[in-house]
Amino acid sequence: MTKTEEETQRVQVNIGGRRFTVTTDQDANHVERLATIINDKLETSGIRTFNGVNEAILVALAIANDLVDEKDRFDGLRTRIREQSKQLLERMDMDRFRDIA
Repeated sequence: MTKTEEETQRVQVNIGGRRFTVTTDQDANHVERLATIINDKLETSGIRTFNGVNEAILVALAIANDLVDEKDRFDGLRTRIREQSKQLLERMDMDRFRDIA
């Protein structure tokens, strides 16, 4: 479903010392939170002002790195939960059959 103009809003954010207007269907707080993440990445990368493509690439790489780290952590947790669930189910089945013997 395509968002209509009534469902979108314009949100102004400051990124790297520059003002941007974002048209979005997201809540303004969400967009501001994203801008804060970008500004934090600019700062941790040693970039004080946002001038162009080089800064954008460095920030994109830093955010992509964070995304990959979180995905790996999520995948590891999911694998661990599956393994523990399998072990619990095996124990439950074993206990049920012990009563019959």
